[in-house]
Amino acid sequence: MEISDIIKQITNLNRTGIELSDKGEFGKASSYHLYAMMLAASNIKSINPDHYLFSASRSAYAQRFSTNNREATMSTLEKALEFAKDRRASIAADERTFFGEAAVKEEMALLLRYFPMKGHELKEYRKSICITGEVMILFSNAAKNTNNLEILEPEYRKTRYLRSTGLIAPIILKAAEKSIAVNYHGSRCGSTAWRLATS
Repeated sequence: MEISDIIKQITNLNRTGIELSDKGEFGKASSYHLYAMMLAASNIKSINPDHYLFSASRSAYAQRFSTNNREATMSTLEKALEFAKDRRASIAADERTFFGEAAVKEEMALLLRYFPMKGHELKEYRKSICITGEVMILFSNAAKNTNNLEILEPEYRKTRYLRSTGLIAPIILKAAEKSIAVNYHGSRCGSTAWRLATS
Protein backbone atom coordinates (compact mmCIF):
# COMPACT_ATOMS: atom_id res chain seq x y z
CA MET A 1 0.00 0.00 0.00
CA GLU A 2 1.28 3.48 -0.87
CA ILE A 3 2.16 5.80 2.00
CA SER A 4 -0.44 8.31 0.80
CA ASP A 5 -3.10 5.59 0.99
CA ILE A 6 -2.00 4.63 4.51
CA ILE A 7 -2.23 8.25 5.67
CA LYS A 8 -5.65 8.57 4.06
CA GLN A 9 -6.85 5.43 5.85
CA ILE A 10 -5.53 6.70 9.21
CA THR A 11 -7.25 10.05 8.62
CA ASN A 12 -10.55 8.38 7.74
CA LEU A 13 -10.41 6.09 10.78
CA ASN A 14 -9.86 9.06 13.08
CA ARG A 15 -12.59 11.06 11.36
CA THR A 16 -15.06 8.22 11.93
CA GLY A 17 -13.93 7.92 15.55
CA ILE A 18 -14.45 11.62 16.14
CA GLU A 19 -17.93 11.44 14.63
CA LEU A 20 -18.77 8.54 16.95
CA SER A 21 -17.44 10.44 19.96
CA ASP A 22 -19.61 13.41 19.02
CA LYS A 23 -22.59 11.03 19.20
CA GLY A 24 -21.49 9.76 22.61
CA GLU A 25 -20.48 6.34 21.26
CA PHE A 26 -17.11 6.39 22.96
CA GLY A 27 -16.51 2.64 23.04
CA LYS A 28 -16.90 2.34 19.28
CA ALA A 29 -14.90 5.51 18.75
CA SER A 30 -11.98 4.12 20.73
CA SER A 31 -11.79 1.04 18.52
CA TYR A 32 -11.45 3.20 15.38
CA HIS A 33 -8.71 5.30 16.95
CA LEU A 34 -6.90 2.20 18.20
CA TYR A 35 -6.91 0.80 14.67
CA ALA A 36 -5.55 4.12 13.40
CA MET A 37 -2.83 3.94 16.07
CA MET A 38 -1.85 0.42 15.03
CA LEU A 39 -1.71 1.38 11.38
CA ALA A 40 0.39 4.46 12.12
CA ALA A 41 2.67 2.51 14.48
CA SER A 42 3.43 -0.12 11.86
CA ASN A 43 4.45 2.65 9.44
CA ILE A 44 6.06 5.02 11.96
CA LYS A 45 9.39 5.14 10.07
CA SER A 46 7.69 6.28 6.87
CA ILE A 47 5.06 8.77 8.03
CA ASN A 48 4.84 11.84 10.24
CA PRO A 49 4.67 10.46 13.81
CA ASP A 50 1.96 13.04 14.52
CA HIS A 51 -0.48 10.69 12.81
CA TYR A 52 0.26 8.16 15.55
CA LEU A 53 0.20 10.75 18.35
CA PHE A 54 -3.05 12.34 17.22
CA SER A 55 -4.66 8.89 16.97
CA ALA A 56 -3.46 8.13 20.50
CA SER A 57 -4.87 11.39 21.84
CA ARG A 58 -8.27 10.66 20.33
CA SER A 59 -8.20 7.07 21.59
CA ALA A 60 -7.41 8.33 25.10
CA TYR A 61 -10.22 10.90 24.88
CA ALA A 62 -12.74 8.18 23.98
CA GLN A 63 -11.24 5.87 26.61
CA ARG A 64 -11.58 8.55 29.28
CA PHE A 65 -15.32 8.84 28.66
CA SER A 66 -16.06 5.17 28.05
CA THR A 67 -14.16 3.64 30.97
CA ASN A 68 -13.35 6.41 33.49
CA ASN A 69 -10.10 4.47 33.96
CA ARG A 70 -7.50 7.10 34.74
CA GLU A 71 -4.52 4.72 34.91
CA ALA A 72 -5.23 2.99 31.60
CA THR A 73 -5.88 6.29 29.83
CA MET A 74 -2.72 7.91 31.17
CA SER A 75 -0.76 4.81 30.18
CA THR A 76 -2.03 5.13 26.61
CA LEU A 77 -0.77 8.72 26.45
CA GLU A 78 2.58 8.11 28.12
CA LYS A 79 3.33 5.07 25.96
CA ALA A 80 2.40 7.05 22.84
CA LEU A 81 4.94 9.78 23.60
CA GLU A 82 7.61 7.21 24.42
CA PHE A 83 6.93 5.15 21.29
CA ALA A 84 7.18 8.16 18.98
CA LYS A 85 10.17 9.72 20.77
CA ASP A 86 12.97 8.22 18.66
CA ARG A 87 11.17 8.87 15.38
CA ARG A 88 10.50 12.48 16.32
CA ALA A 89 14.12 12.96 17.42
CA SER A 90 15.34 11.82 13.99
CA ILE A 91 13.41 14.57 12.17
CA ALA A 92 15.37 17.63 11.05
CA ALA A 93 14.55 20.89 12.85
CA ASP A 94 13.08 22.53 9.74
CA GLU A 95 10.79 19.52 9.22
CA ARG A 96 9.50 19.30 12.78
CA THR A 97 5.77 19.40 13.52
CA PHE A 98 4.04 20.06 16.83
CA PHE A 99 0.37 19.17 16.65
CA GLY A 100 0.60 15.52 17.66
CA GLU A 101 2.57 16.14 20.85
CA ALA A 102 0.26 19.03 21.71
CA ALA A 103 -2.83 16.85 21.34
CA VAL A 104 -1.42 14.09 23.57
CA LYS A 105 -0.28 16.49 26.29
CA GLU A 106 -3.60 18.35 26.19
CA GLU A 107 -5.37 15.09 26.97
CA MET A 108 -2.88 14.44 29.78
CA ALA A 109 -3.60 17.85 31.30
CA LEU A 110 -7.36 17.26 31.14
CA LEU A 111 -7.01 13.83 32.68
CA LEU A 112 -5.08 15.29 35.63
CA ARG A 113 -7.70 18.02 35.97
CA TYR A 114 -10.77 15.78 35.92
CA PHE A 115 -9.33 12.69 37.60
CA PRO A 116 -6.73 13.80 40.18
CA MET A 117 -5.44 11.06 42.47
CA LYS A 118 -7.24 11.21 45.78
CA GLY A 119 -5.03 12.78 48.39
CA HIS A 120 -2.68 14.19 45.75
CA GLU A 121 -4.88 16.88 44.25
CA LEU A 122 -2.37 19.70 44.72
CA LYS A 123 0.39 17.79 42.95
CA GLU A 124 -1.96 16.75 40.15
CA TYR A 125 -3.34 20.25 39.61
CA ARG A 126 0.15 21.74 39.54
CA LYS A 127 1.23 19.15 37.01
CA SER A 128 -1.85 19.89 34.91
CA ILE A 129 -1.02 23.61 34.94
CA CYS A 130 2.56 22.93 33.84
CA ILE A 131 1.51 20.57 31.06
CA THR A 132 -1.13 23.06 29.90
CA GLY A 133 1.62 25.66 29.56
CA GLU A 134 3.51 23.23 27.30
CA VAL A 135 0.33 22.52 25.34
CA MET A 136 -0.24 26.20 24.63
CA ILE A 137 3.33 26.61 23.37
CA LEU A 138 3.08 23.51 21.17
CA PHE A 139 -0.29 24.50 19.70
CA SER A 140 1.06 28.01 19.12
CA ASN A 141 4.04 26.54 17.28
CA ALA A 142 1.75 24.29 15.25
CA ALA A 143 -0.50 27.23 14.34
CA LYS A 144 2.47 29.29 13.15
CA ASN A 145 4.35 26.44 11.44
CA THR A 146 4.91 27.18 7.74
CA ASN A 147 6.74 24.04 6.58
CA ASN A 148 3.46 22.54 5.27
CA LEU A 149 4.12 19.29 7.14
CA GLU A 150 1.59 19.61 9.97
CA ILE A 151 -1.06 16.91 9.66
CA LEU A 152 -4.05 19.24 9.98
CA GLU A 153 -5.13 22.43 8.24
CA PRO A 154 -3.94 25.88 9.43
CA GLU A 155 -7.39 27.08 10.52
CA TYR A 156 -7.97 24.00 12.66
CA ARG A 157 -4.53 24.35 14.23
CA LYS A 158 -5.28 28.00 15.03
CA THR A 159 -8.63 27.04 16.56
CA ARG A 160 -7.00 24.42 18.77
CA TYR A 161 -4.41 26.96 19.94
CA LEU A 162 -7.09 29.50 20.83
CA ARG A 163 -9.04 26.83 22.66
CA SER A 164 -5.95 25.80 24.61
CA THR A 165 -5.60 29.32 26.04
CA GLY A 166 -8.90 28.79 27.85
CA LEU A 167 -7.74 25.60 29.58
CA ILE A 168 -5.67 27.23 32.27
CA ALA A 169 -8.37 29.16 34.20
CA PRO A 170 -10.58 26.18 35.16
CA ILE A 171 -7.71 24.27 36.74
CA ILE A 172 -6.72 27.33 38.77
CA LEU A 173 -10.34 27.61 39.93
CA LYS A 174 -10.46 23.93 40.90
CA ALA A 175 -7.37 24.45 43.03
CA ALA A 176 -8.89 27.57 44.59
CA GLU A 177 -12.13 25.74 45.40
CA LYS A 178 -10.14 23.40 47.60
CA SER A 179 -8.31 26.34 49.18
CA ILE A 180 -5.07 25.09 47.70
CA ALA A 181 -2.41 27.78 47.36
CA VAL A 182 -0.96 27.31 43.93
CA ASN A 183 1.95 29.69 43.37
CA TYR A 184 0.87 30.21 39.79
CA HIS A 185 2.37 33.52 38.73
CA GLY A 186 5.63 32.70 40.50
CA SER A 187 6.05 29.36 38.78
CA ARG A 188 7.87 29.07 35.48
CA CYS A 189 5.19 26.99 33.77
CA GLY A 190 2.33 29.09 35.16
CA SER A 191 3.80 32.41 34.12
CA THR A 192 4.53 31.10 30.62
CA ALA A 193 0.94 29.89 30.24
CA TRP A 194 -0.44 33.18 31.56
CA ARG A 195 1.73 35.21 29.17
CA LEU A 196 0.51 33.20 26.19
CA ALA A 197 -3.12 33.27 27.28
CA THR A 198 -3.15 37.05 27.68
CA SER A 199 -0.98 38.03 24.71
